[in-house]
Amino acid sequence: MFADALIDIHHIGSTSVPGLKAKPIIDTMPVVRNIEVIDDFNAQMTELGYECMGKFGEWYSNH
Repeated sequence: MFADALIDIHHIGSTSVPGLKAKPIIDTMPVVRNIEVIDDFNAQMTELGYECMGKFGEWYSNH
């Protein structure tokens, strides 16, 4: 889906820390070549069951 736009995907958040109590949600952070086009993938990611939080994540959108 990301083709050449994607550089890497990181597992982040509390579930990425062994032994740490965590919520039952896995946070990922795709690293892309051009952040300005990341929202172009939102519809496809949502169809796969992901919740897209934008380039600044949930915290930014709620403050």
